[in-house]
Amino acid sequence: MGYVGMRFGRNIPRTHTKPPNHEELLSPNPRVVSERLLARDKFKPATILNLLAAAWIQFQIHDWFMHINSATENWDVPVPEGSTWKGEIKIEKTQPDDPLDDKDKQYPAYKNKNTHWWDGSQIYGSSEMRTAELRGSSKNGRLTVDKENLDTFLPRDE
Repeated sequence: MGYVGMRFGRNIPRTHTKPPNHEELLSPNPRVVSERLLARDKFKPATILNLLAAAWIQFQIHDWFMHINSATENWDVPVPEGSTWKGEIKIEKTQPDDPLDDKDKQYPAYKNKNTHWWDGSQIYGSSEMRTAELRGSSKNGRLTVDKENLDTFLPRDE
């Protein structure tokens, strides 16, 4: 379905993927959204999902796409007056792929850092180098799950 460095495919025409300009991206301010929309007056438990479901979703999202971020360009999100946030809010900009044609200049495409699809690359790796990092010095295809060598394999039943 894709390989490392391959552009991420979309399910809609590219003409619907024009990136927002700075004003559009920051309106409304993302910090205001997080403070008002995501704020809770008290803890509200999720009654139809558990933590395993949340972990599984996060695990799968890594496998669907992971774009390359810029090392030098950021979105600077203004901190609204009265916010409890301390310091600056800087978010690395996603780096577009090199344009292949004029359409890419208006509707950029983005490369993936990993293979994209349900291929288990977060366990198996997207390259020989990443696979070696995941396996470390473990034998027989086992994962090394920490760098302290305390408990080097995923827990398993008797």
